[in-house]
Amino acid sequence: FQPRERTPCRSRLGTRSAVFVPLCARDAAIGVLHLTATTPNRFTRADVELAVDLGRRMALAIDNARLLDETRRALHLRDEFLRIASHELRTPLASLRLSAQGLLRAAERNRSVSPETLDRTLRRVLGNTMRLEQLTAELLDVTRIEQGRLQLNPIDVALDAIVRDAVDHIEA
Repeated sequence: FQPRERTPCRSRLGTRSAVFVPLCARDAAIGVLHLTATTPNRFTRADVELAVDLGRRMALAIDNARLLDETRRALHLRDEFLRIASHELRTPLASLRLSAQGLLRAAERNRSVSPETLDRTLRRVLGNTMRLEQLTAELLDVTRIEQGRLQLNPIDVALDAIVRDAVDHIEA
């Protein structure tokens, strides 16, 4: 290495020879290993080969650390998703259980249930069953997305019906 001009840094350090090794991972440069010496022509072929091997190992370690960090973030997101999905599934299940318990209590007490109450309760059960089916399908869609196998089937939707269903669900 022959410096073309003297810079304050080179003067201060007394750099007379240097080796620059690119750190590459997955065909991309992620940094440079820079070795310097105060002796001219200090680095032999064996030194350069050692620096190249060291650079390869450093790049691998850096890339592995980055992948580990990405994996940890992905696992955190997965755990958060599962927590939310679990909560979403419990809500209609609790409503189904309460509806069924109410009908069973009325039957055990030999009380007749009014047709309106029976109709309302069965509609709630049916609605919550459909909600569970939808949530299960969405969970399967997440798996299909991860596997790259999700097929979209766009459909027309009546927004007023969705809002009514949401209000009915909240009222229940």
